Amino acid sequence: MDCPKYGKVNPENCVFCGCCQNAFSKEETAAAAPAAAPAPLEPQPAAAGVKAAPERVKKQRGGKKWVIGAVTAFGFLLVGATVAALSFYYRALPASQFKRTLEDGNTAGAVAVFQSYSNDPDFADQAGRTTGEYVDGLMQSYQSREISGESALAGLEAVGLIVDTKQYVEQIERVEASRASFEDGKAAMELKDYQKAIVCFSKVLKEDKASYKDAKIYTERCALGWSNQVYAKISQKINQEDYLGAYTAAAEIDPLYASEDVKALMAEVREKAAGEVYSTAKELFDKQQYSAVCTYVQKFDPSMLTEELSQLADNAASAFAQAKIAEAEAIAAEGDLEGAAQLLETANGEIPNDQLMEKLREYGRQQDAGKLSQTKDALSVYYDAEDETYRFAPKGLSTRYINLGKNRNMEPRITADSTGAVFVLLFGLQEEESLYMEEITVDCDGRQYRLYVDFYDRNSQLVFGGGVLEWYTAIHTPQSSSLYKRAVNLQPMLEDMLSAKEVRVHFSGDRDRDVLIPAPQIQELQTMWEVFQTLETDPSLIKELAG
Repeated sequence: MDCPKYGKVNPENCVFCGCCQNAFSKEETAAAAPAAAPAPLEPQPAAAGVKAAPERVKKQRGGKKWVIGAVTAFGFLLVGATVAALSFYYRALPASQFKRTLEDGNTAGAVAVFQSYSNDPDFADQAGRTTGEYVDGLMQSYQSREISGESALAGLEAVGLIVDTKQYVEQIERVEASRASFEDGKAAMELKDYQKAIVCFSKVLKEDKASYKDAKIYTERCALGWSNQVYAKISQKINQEDYLGAYTAAAEIDPLYASEDVKALMAEVREKAAGEVYSTAKELFDKQQYSAVCTYVQKFDPSMLTEELSQLADNAASAFAQAKIAEAEAIAAEGDLEGAAQLLETANGEIPNDQLMEKLREYGRQQDAGKLSQTKDALSVYYDAEDETYRFAPKGLSTRYINLGKNRNMEPRITADSTGAVFVLLFGLQEEESLYMEEITVDCDGRQYRLYVDFYDRNSQLVFGGGVLEWYTAIHTPQSSSLYKRAVNLQPMLEDMLSAKEVRVHFSGDRDRDVLIPAPQIQELQTMWEVFQTLETDPSLIKELAG
């Protein structure tokens, strides 16, 4: 209510103004009080002749709840049907069907599914991954010994059409072999054959992780048992003052498995055993049985060879070589170089020695020089002072120009200096017009060799008096060359040409020509090839031809 004096707003029904303390009269207080709410209207009876308005009927909420429940239930049914349909569709997919079949252990059925849909790249990829997971699980079960090796191999074999299981099959086979070795090792251990047992357990340690711990324990026990056996043998030989026998007994055990006691005993007898070996070897040396000295000393471990014993063995080998060289020289003096060389080859096989090898090389050079001297008259030689090289061709042919023509379709040549030799084989054909060679086929009694002629490899020139000469140069090299097409290994072809009864060369191009190589030209080829092989081995022998 408002104060009539200053207009201050006060709470309703106040007696005094909160600002000026002015007292409100009863009339002012009553006037400020809120009006009472109107009384509710009572229904009045309708006037005569007037129809009363119908009362509103309050709706029941029970029907609405039923509708909501029905809609909800229908929704759940719809979702369930959709899930079922999708599940059925998913299970019907080839990849899903394949996976489910494989997980059920029906490998035959899985393979059948794979064969039906293998043309689908997506399916094949998914099937490959699924099978890979199956194989990994199979291998884990095998390694943990949940399944046998036979079952694992059968599973791998069943899916071998889908993925490559070769490495897994090999792994299982190795493990199965090692497991068999494990049983063999235990049996050998029972028989106190510790060396054999250790060999068996070593295979297990390499292949079978599941048996690794047991195999390691058994190996340690076998090593101890083996050491005890060897220690007893060594001690027995020492008591008999047979130090060489003691060392031989000690050498029976692998140092890797020898106990510290055995190693100490071995060191003790080594020096005394070496003394016995030296005495025996010296006795043989004094009897000039040099080969026997070398053979005897070679039987022992290098750790036994003292400086004195090694020197004695070297002296024996040198004396043996000198004696054999003296015998060979006597044979060579009679002109039988081949017999002398055979004697030294046999001696070097018995007791290898540098002196014997050097003399063998000398005899070989003499033999090669003699062969070259015999073939010298069958060659034409030209020395190129500018290049410091020699050129060789069959006798009567020019070494500076091409000799191919109507009557010669093949020509061998050699270029050599003091560092090496090169063998070249020319094939050519003279015609009234150019043939434009593209391929040359050498036929040796049905065995054919093809030489493909590139545009830049074909040579041609006009011949005096008419005609065109075309030729191709093939260069021999033992190793294939990607830098030069004409550099090929001609040896297989040449060996067949020299052994064949008939050699034909077929030239292909715009037109074809087939020619027969005469026997005298094959003989020239053989001579040139033998000369080349000799110079290739020892280029310094060129002076035997050029002198």
